Parts: sequence; C-alpha cells; structure tokens
Amino acid sequence: MIGSITFWDSRKKYGFISVIQPDGVLKQYFFHFSNFRGSPMLGGVVSFKLGPPVSVGKRVQAVDIKYASEADVQSSENIEAAVDAGTDALKVGQ
Repeated sequence: MIGSITFWDSRKKYGFISVIQPDGVLKQYFFHFSNFRGSPMLGGVVSFKLGPPVSVGKRVQAVDIKYASEADVQSSENIEAAVDAGTDALKVGQ
C-alpha cells in the first residue's frame, strides 16, 4: 500500500499513515517507529503492509514501512490521493 504520514509523535514514537481507498474513503493506519525503516517525517509518502493489531480489539497496524521508491509510486493508482490526504490532514491540524 502507498500512503502519506499525516501524524508523527517523535516523543512517543508513533504515528498514522493516511490512505485514500478506491471508493474515496480516507483510512488511517497506526504505526510504531519499530516498524519503520528510516526516520518518519510528517508528509512523507511511504509504502507499507498491514500487520496484526497492537492488542486485542484494536485495528490492524502498518508494518514494514519505508519511504516509497519511484517504482512504488509509479505502480500506485492512488499516489495523488495519498499526497492530497496528507496535505488535507495537515491543514486540519493548523
């Protein structure tokens, strides 16, 4: 999956990745720093997989997260929507 980092708490080491689904619905996935290759940066476009929930009763989380390569971006139909979702989420936080 391709998404955009729309929230990052460097002190607590967790954040959220936003993805626009094909039906136009915005989905957000929790991630922890331990599942990220590199250093998370607000607004960064990333590729990731979905993994098991952090605990019972929670939703799935983003795992195996890395910054999206050019090939990842070219193969994604939703890259513009992912970037727009990140931009829109940042505007709401202002």
